[in-house]
Amino acid sequence: MQRLKRISSILLLTVLILSLGGCSKVDAEELAQATLDLRLQGEADSLAKMLENKSKSELRNEYSNWIYAICEVYITGDMEVDDELQNNYESLMKQILSCMRYSVKSSEKDGNEYKVTVQITPVDLFERYVEDLQVLSADLQAQADAGEYEGTDDEITGQMQAEYLYMGYEALLNCFTDMEYGDPENIVLTIDKAEDGEYCVNEDSISELVIKILRLDKIQD
Repeated sequence: MQRLKRISSILLLTVLILSLGGCSKVDAEELAQATLDLRLQGEADSLAKMLENKSKSELRNEYSNWIYAICEVYITGDMEVDDELQNNYESLMKQILSCMRYSVKSSEKDGNEYKVTVQITPVDLFERYVEDLQVLSADLQAQADAGEYEGTDDEITGQMQAEYLYMGYEALLNCFTDMEYGDPENIVLTIDKAEDGEYCVNEDSISELVIKILRLDKIQD
């Protein structure tokens, strides 16, 4: 559970996996749109046309790595996951992100930066998911306390983790099916120059957008 409660810092780290570079001549709104389309939809075509140092295949690979990192860091953690379940989690995460609603509205130049306003529609999926995981964790612990697992401490822990992962996937799927959209709100992305002189979407601001659109900042300790 602590992995989910530390989601803000985790996502800030996972976005570093995507070294997107930039382009020497920037259309701020197009760059913002293309970056969001990659991060949320897995669509690399538009961004690849804007970048000088990234091919479509490289961007798609980075997107896949990013999805894997999200699942590993704040869902499965250091627990062992079989390949089929790992693939299921990754596929579901892609579906979740692909359903996010966002629209680039406007941009303005602010010194050496561009400020791009994006309208997002947050979802309550992870608020529901955290509540379900709390119930699941309590149920599994109650079963353990009642002696329903057999074996050594390590074996019992492994059995509980396996059930937690499989049932956690079902919980995430159910929360995705039942998720509701909230009221639209605006968030500002910053586009600035990297050290190599290329423009790119600031990692902190796009991380904030992902956190806001999934309402991960609403998860309480």
